[in-house]
Amino acid sequence: MQLNQIRIPLRARKPWSAVDLGCTLARHWWMPLFLVWLVPSLLLYCLLLFIFPDLPWVSLLVVWWLKPYWDQLSLHMGSRLILGEPVNVVQTWRSGFSIVRKDWWQWISIRRLSATRSFDMPMTTLEQVGGKVRIDRKRVLHQSATSAPFWLTILTLHLEYILVYGLLALFYLMLPEHVSLNWAGMFVAESSWVSVISNSLFCLSMAMLAPFYTMSGFVLYLNRRIELEGWDIELQFRQLANQSKSRNKPVHQLVSALLIFFCVSIAVLAPGATIANDHPYRASSLDLSESKNIAEEVLEGESFHQEETIRHWRRKNIEEEEEENKEVPEWLISFVKLIEHISKAIAGLGVVVEVLFWTVFASLIIYLIYRYRKELVGTLGIFRKKPKEKQIPKVLFGLDVREEQLPQDIVGEAKALWEADNKRDAIALLYRASLSKLIRDYDCPFHDSDTESECVRKVEHLGVTPITGFIILLTESWQRIAYGHLDIPPDRFSTLCEQWKQVLS
Repeated sequence: MQLNQIRIPLRARKPWSAVDLGCTLARHWWMPLFLVWLVPSLLLYCLLLFIFPDLPWVSLLVVWWLKPYWDQLSLHMGSRLILGEPVNVVQTWRSGFSIVRKDWWQWISIRRLSATRSFDMPMTTLEQVGGKVRIDRKRVLHQSATSAPFWLTILTLHLEYILVYGLLALFYLMLPEHVSLNWAGMFVAESSWVSVISNSLFCLSMAMLAPFYTMSGFVLYLNRRIELEGWDIELQFRQLANQSKSRNKPVHQLVSALLIFFCVSIAVLAPGATIANDHPYRASSLDLSESKNIAEEVLEGESFHQEETIRHWRRKNIEEEEEENKEVPEWLISFVKLIEHISKAIAGLGVVVEVLFWTVFASLIIYLIYRYRKELVGTLGIFRKKPKEKQIPKVLFGLDVREEQLPQDIVGEAKALWEADNKRDAIALLYRASLSKLIRDYDCPFHDSDTESECVRKVEHLGVTPITGFIILLTESWQRIAYGHLDIPPDRFSTLCEQWKQVLS
């Protein structure tokens, strides 16, 4: 790879900054990347639609399942554009089989639902690695670098559906008002033109978003390579080397010659050169035995006998220990290994059981609190609402029903008013006293806005038959004399007085 030909700045970026750069490149080259993805998938879609006219969903499913092939075409063209190589849509189509030939079966089987497909695809499409080499390389690239590719796939998936519904809404807005759509056909396998249109719009949305998906994943891949291999540093060194070569070579040669001459002069004129000739251990004056003794004295010095203790943790090598302890029986070693595996399994099972226990315990506590919430509120007195003060009406449909405004002898006062030819006041007194009695003794829920009929219905809810009959007769008499201005027979008035004594006195 020619690093100096890459058309993007080589530097380590944050993952989402790399995704943003990929989206910028996709916008710049969107049309060729869109066409190289759309045309082959659209041809296959139309062919399957012609073969299976009654099953339009089959065409969409096959095109969607073969998305890795279309993405590889877009990735191949995008990578060539980034490297500054001449490429066009037709050339990419012509070399399509050679592009997708590497690991073609894996991409539509075990790797089809990979959430990091855009990040892993350059290893196969561009590097052409497979097998164990690809596994090792993938392990290195995936170290602390899989979050952004994963969420890129999730985000693209959601954007595809949003774009589909947006295109459907646009299509619906363009229809005349008198045209009705079978919306149910979009969600069931029917051979209708509505299903065909919705599936076609889904293919179009996939093709529209594919350049952004593939280019973002490719830039993430390049960013990871820059972090691991230091492409930006290598490129800077290359630039420095080129700058150095472009300078004046004779001047460099002259400077180098002067430096060499200066170093040799220092070596010749150094004081050590004369002292070495007078050294007592000069090589020419020592025989083999004396040299050996001097060497032993030097080796026995403190410089060669420094000891340093280093402590650290290391993993046990069971195979070496087995070789050292061959007297231990094999069955005992196997039994210990079995116990170790069982203990690990029990430890993992214990964690699961503990989580389940605490989940069940918390659920039980929540259920008991919810089940006996009323009892707890009543017992503990929390969240207890203050009882509202009872609103006792003072006037009902113009009649004063306050107890302090009534005489002690209700029947006697009413008869006196009747005999004084104040029949309306006599009936009104009985009616006022009856309503006041019902409010005070029977807790009847009268309101200021109630009418006579509403009061009768509330008295019926008490379930006391004598009182109900008396109130009905008294209300009818009151309405007759108050609103109808009709006389009340004397025998009825006498009956009302007697019933009042029997029921409410």
